[in-house]
Amino acid sequence: MKMKTLIISHGDGDGIISAAILKQLDARGREVLITQPFLLDKINTLAFESIIVVDIAVNNKDVAMTTNFIKENSKKIVYWIDHHPGTEILSDLLGEKLIFDPHEPSCPSLDEKVRP
Repeated sequence: MKMKTLIISHGDGDGIISAAILKQLDARGREVLITQPFLLDKINTLAFESIIVVDIAVNNKDVAMTTNFIKENSKKIVYWIDHHPGTEILSDLLGEKLIFDPHEPSCPSLDEKVRP
């Protein structure tokens, strides 16, 4: 049975492009969910074996919402790919799963780091 992966992406241009690039790598086993950083804790991830998060900044009004999502899904998260300043605070929780570069103007260029 093929592993089901959820790609969680921000709904802006670079988030959608980033998610499309990652889905294209394995379209049958990946579903995309477009959302906002402040809705991350509302996502039901039970049906998925793995999660990739792209272009979702840390919720600066409620950092715990972001960190709690990570803690609850730590075994499922494969990558968290982002370029927004402030994302570096997630490095302790995500370790090598975090692909972060605040100097990148958009997220799709970081997708290259996870291509097989």
